[in-house]
Amino acid sequence: MRILMVLVPDAATAERAHLTMNRISIPYCLFADAGVEVVMASPEGGAPHVQGVSANDRFTTDHRARDALADTLSTADIAPEDFEALFCVGLIDPIWEGDPASASGLVAAFLKSGKPAALLPGRVDIEPLGTAAGLLIFGEDDKAPEQAAAALLGILGAARRS
Repeated sequence: MRILMVLVPDAATAERAHLTMNRISIPYCLFADAGVEVVMASPEGGAPHVQGVSANDRFTTDHRARDALADTLSTADIAPEDFEALFCVGLIDPIWEGDPASASGLVAAFLKSGKPAALLPGRVDIEPLGTAAGLLIFGEDDKAPEQAAAALLGILGAARRS
């Protein structure tokens, strides 16, 4: 089972950082514990700018996790059919108006194909199609990364297999 983790760096004008290490490390470790392969992508590929340091020592000592974060794939190179779900951290454009190769375009592709997606933070425009055939999980507070990751695993049935 594979989950795509899309990391969207904060805009220069963002009042508050949304792409933080804890929003990445906590879900990553939950997915890894469930035996899920996590693939990271960002709009530009490479190493996205992430705020703060991880409070999760497991993530910082996991070479695979650090390497994936240091060399993310470009969202333009992602084929949604290769994944069962999407976990997106950072602010994205309106879902149904985005370029298909953008983070918002990937969310739209997952939802159209009936796949679940989690968005942190949950400030996104889903008009005019809502969630289409998919399921959208929103989160905002400090517990959201863990809760959204657990929800995705539950939906996928991965939590029962670990």
